[in-house]
Amino acid sequence: MLKEAAVTTSVIFIIVVGGMLFARFLTYSGLVDIISNALLSLGTGKYTYLIGYVVLFTILGCFIEPIAIMVMTLPIMYPVMAAQGFDPIWLGVVSVKLAEIGVLTPPVGLNVFVVKSSSPVPVTLGQVFTGVMPFIAMDFLSLVLYVIFPGMITWLPNLMSK
Repeated sequence: MLKEAAVTTSVIFIIVVGGMLFARFLTYSGLVDIISNALLSLGTGKYTYLIGYVVLFTILGCFIEPIAIMVMTLPIMYPVMAAQGFDPIWLGVVSVKLAEIGVLTPPVGLNVFVVKSSSPVPVTLGQVFTGVMPFIAMDFLSLVLYVIFPGMITWLPNLMSK
């Protein structure tokens, strides 16, 4: 168990370090500014960017683990979303929620494989994916509530900054 934990931790650490290097490369090369300006020049509304962000995270969540998704996308998307007026704390919570949704969505939903392997009753992967669909629906509902009522997320941090 210790060996498996060490291997998993090492892999996550390598992903984070690689992501940090990738983010620095993007920043120093000016690619972040180019992509951000290109996205901002589209001239669409702020909620169009948010829908694109949700779709991007949902699609990437089907295939990649959450830390890698955040490390790859946030250096590019954060400036775009901040320029559209989204609160950074709110965006962080929404990003974590989207990463949580990503570990449940088929075909690779990592948490679904954990549930299947730890189930005392033999279940198929299809049954487990069917079983998590209500949870995915509730996660998207909470995401909609975060968009409609952003104060749910920013209320306490705003109290602390006063």
